[in-house]
Amino acid sequence: MKRSRQRRFARLRSEARGGDVEAQLELASRLDYGDGLRKSKREARRWYERAAAQGSAHAMVNLGKMLALGEGGPVSRKRANALYRRSADLGNAVAMYNLGGIYRHGRGVRKDLRRAFAWVVKAAELGDLDAIFQCEILAEKLGFALAPRRLTRWLRTAAGTADPDAMLSYGVHLFEGRGVRRDRKAALLWYRRAARQGDMHAHYNLGQMYRRGHAVRQSWPRALACYRKAARAGHPMSCLQLAWYYEEERKNPRLHLCWLREAARRGVAQAQCDLGVHYINGDGVREDEARGAKLYAAAAAQGHSWATYLLGLCHRDGLGVRRDARRARRLFELAIRAASKEDPKDGRETRTHAWAALRALASPPALRP
Repeated sequence: MKRSRQRRFARLRSEARGGDVEAQLELASRLDYGDGLRKSKREARRWYERAAAQGSAHAMVNLGKMLALGEGGPVSRKRANALYRRSADLGNAVAMYNLGGIYRHGRGVRKDLRRAFAWVVKAAELGDLDAIFQCEILAEKLGFALAPRRLTRWLRTAAGTADPDAMLSYGVHLFEGRGVRRDRKAALLWYRRAARQGDMHAHYNLGQMYRRGHAVRQSWPRALACYRKAARAGHPMSCLQLAWYYEEERKNPRLHLCWLREAARRGVAQAQCDLGVHYINGDGVREDEARGAKLYAAAAAQGHSWATYLLGLCHRDGLGVRRDARRARRLFELAIRAASKEDPKDGRETRTHAWAALRALASPPALRP
C-alpha cells in the first residue's frame, strides 16, 4: 500500500515537471495541506506559480492567498490582488468573492463597499453560497435590502452545484415561499438531497415535515428516524424534539431526561430551562436547587424569557442562590422585555407572571394579626 502510494506520487511529480497543469495543481495542493506528502508551503508556492503561469484560475487564487498571508515566502498584497483579478476575469467565483473581501476591508486597495458588493454579486450569480450570504450583509451596510426573488434565484443556482448548504437554504425558501411560489413538495425534495449528503439540518427539517405532515403523510416513526440521524450528527434541536417525544408521546421519563440533558449540554435554552425545572422540583432527578438555578441562568443568558422569570423567582425566594430582591426585580423586568420580542402567544404567559411578581415585590408586606 505504501509502495503504491509512493509510485503514485512519483508519477504525479513526473507529470507536473512535464507541464501538466492539473498535476501541478494537485501536487501544490497536497504539499500545501500535507495531504499524503510532507507539508511544504515553499514548494507548494512554486508549483502554484507554475500552474498559474499556464493560466490555471484555481492556481491563481491559491497562490494569491499564499502571497496575501506570506505563506512559503514574502507577503505581496499587490501581486495577490492582481492574481485574484486575473482569476476573476477567467470566471473563478472564489476570486470574485476574495476581491469583494479586499474592497470591503481595504486590503491593499482603497476601502469601497460598492465595489465590494459588485464583485460579491458576480460570485453569487455563479452560485457561490458564501458570496450569497455576504451580499445580504453588504446590502444592509449600503442601506438597502436584496429582493427575495433575486436571492432565491442565486440559491437555486448554488443548489444546482450539489452544495448541501445551498440545497437546504433553497429548500427553506421554497417551504416558506420567500422570493418564490411556496412549494413544500419541492422543498421536501431539496431537503432529501441535502440529507443524502449528511446535512444534519436537512435531516431535522425532514423530521419536522414528517412530524407535522407537511407535503407527506404524518409519520412519527419517520420523523424519529430523521431526528436521530440529526442528533447523532450533533444537531441540538433534534435532541430537544426527541426529549419532548419521550415525554409527551411515549411517557418514558428515563429517555426524556436523557435527551433533555443532551440538548441542554449542546446549549439549547429551552432544554436548559426544562431541565432546571426538573432539578428545582426533584422531578425524575435528585432535587438540586443550585443546579436548577445554574441551568436557568444559562438559558436566561441566551434571552429565554421564561427561564429569566424563573431565575428571578429563585433570587426572590432564595432557591439555589442567595435571596436578593433587587436582582429578582431586574430579572423580572428583563423577562418582560425578552417576552415582548417573542411570539405574542409564547410571551403572554411570561409577561403576565413577571408583572404579577413585580407588583408583589413593590407592595409592602401584609401585617400579621
